[in-house]
Amino acid sequence: MNVVKWRGCWIVLCVVLALSGCMGNIEVDEKGPIISGMVYDDEGHLFAGDVIVSLNGESTIFSNSEFVLRGFAPGRKELRVEANGYKTYTKNFAIYAEEHLDYVVYLVKENGYPLDSPSLIDEVLVPGADRFPIGTKDDSYSSEVNYPFYMAKYEVTYKLWRQVYDWATSEARGTGRYYFQNVGSLGSVRVESSPIIKNNLHPVTDVSWRDAIVWCNALTEFYNYLGHGTLECVYTYGGEVIRDSRDSNSLACNRAVAGQTNGYRLPTSLEWELAARYQDGEEWTPGKHVSGDLSGHCDPYDFSSAFSWLIGDYAWYDENSFSSTHPVGEKLPNHLGIYDMGGNVSEWCYDTPPNRSLDRFYRGGSFSLGTLHLQLARTLEDWSSDISASRGFRPVRTK
Repeated sequence: MNVVKWRGCWIVLCVVLALSGCMGNIEVDEKGPIISGMVYDDEGHLFAGDVIVSLNGESTIFSNSEFVLRGFAPGRKELRVEANGYKTYTKNFAIYAEEHLDYVVYLVKENGYPLDSPSLIDEVLVPGADRFPIGTKDDSYSSEVNYPFYMAKYEVTYKLWRQVYDWATSEARGTGRYYFQNVGSLGSVRVESSPIIKNNLHPVTDVSWRDAIVWCNALTEFYNYLGHGTLECVYTYGGEVIRDSRDSNSLACNRAVAGQTNGYRLPTSLEWELAARYQDGEEWTPGKHVSGDLSGHCDPYDFSSAFSWLIGDYAWYDENSFSSTHPVGEKLPNHLGIYDMGGNVSEWCYDTPPNRSLDRFYRGGSFSLGTLHLQLARTLEDWSSDISASRGFRPVRTK
C-alpha cells in the first residue's frame, strides 16, 4: 500500500514537473504576438485625448497617442481605433506567434478628407522652356522640357506616404492590391543627442526608386478613389499597371514604361533642374547656387565669385540640421514656391544614367551632406533598389 502511494506521488510529481515545463513555454508564448501603434490627428500632430482601441471586439482605452496590445492568440484580427468626433480606423490582418506589428494610425474628423487637402497634394505649375541652361557651369542648354507640368510643393511626407500606402496595401483591394519592398521611415535622426523631435510631417525616407514609382501609381489610383478626378497610372509593364516593388518584381519595375498619361510620376532629372532654376522664363538661377538663392554660390572650392550667405535660409544641410530631417516647408521656397529643393532629403528622379541600366538619378542636397551637394545642377545616382536615410522623393504630373 505504501509502495502504491509512493508510486502515485511519483507520478503526480512527474506531472507537476512536466506542467512546470509547459508553463515555462506558455510564458514565452505570452510574449508572442504584439500590436502597437502611434495615433495622429488629421493635422499631423500626435493625438491628444482618449482613444478606444479594439481587437476583435475587445476594447481598451488609452489616454495618450501610443498603444500596445499583448496577451492574445495569433490569427486573423480586426483592429479598430476610435475617438469622439473622428472616423473609425479599421485594419484587418493576420498576425503570427511572436510577431510584432506596428501601425501609424491617422484619425480623420468625421467631416474631413483622409488627406491634407481636397486636391490631395499642394502643387505648383512649372512652365516649360524652349531652352534653359544646365550643368554647374551654365554653359550647356536643354530644350527637352518644353511643356508645362505640375510639381509637388513639398517632398512626400511620411504622413502622406503612409496614408496612400495603407490604402493601397489593404486586402480589401483584392487583385488591385499593392506590395512594397520597403515600408518607409519617418524621416531620420542620426545622432541620439539631436534636439529634433520627429513627427509625421518629416519627409519619408528609406524608400527605393522602385518603391517610389509604384507609390506614384498608388497615389494616382487613390486620387481617383477620393473622387478628385480621373487620372491614369503612368508606370506599366507588358500593358499592366505596376503595383509591386518587391525584389520578385524587380524586372518589371526596372523596365517600366512611363506612359504619356496624366497620372503622378517621378520627375525626370531635367524637369527637376528646370523647376530648381526657374525664375521668370528668361532669368535662371545659376547651377552652383541653392535653388531660390541668388546671393551667391555654395561650392566651397570656388573662389572666383561670392559664396552665399543665405544658404541656411533655403536648405537643411550638415551644418544646420542637427543630423536630422525636418518637417517639410520650414525653409524659404524657390522662385516657383517649391520648398526644400536645396536640402532636407535628396530626391529620386525617373531617368537612368547612360550605360547604367540599374541606376537612377537623384537630385538635391540633404541634411547629412555639405554645401557642395546643395548645388541645384549637381546630379547623383544609385541603384534602383537601394534605400537611404537621407533620400526621399516628390511627385509630378503632366498638365
